[in-house]
Amino acid sequence: MLKLTNPFLDEIKECQKTDKKLMEKLVLIEEGKETDFGVDESGVIRYHERMCVPEKSKIEHQKPSGLLQPLFIPEWKWDSIAMDFVGGLPKTVKAS
Repeated sequence: MLKLTNPFLDEIKECQKTDKKLMEKLVLIEEGKETDFGVDESGVIRYHERMCVPEKSKIEHQKPSGLLQPLFIPEWKWDSIAMDFVGGLPKTVKAS
């Protein structure tokens, strides 16, 4: 039988061990006092079958966007607009 493992789940499980609120919930789960939360077969704490991810681990997984450079913002929108007005067009030779 083939068993797949996900390092992401292992990392979340380790982060859950450092979260005080989730550790308090784990104690209540083990005592049978908490019904909304549970522990799955891999040891991850879940709330109604949804994985509980500690807030600090969310911050660690964000990647920096890189060097930010300011965008050019023109002072006035219509600096380079030219307008020509036509008062009338000449009649052609084949006027109809």
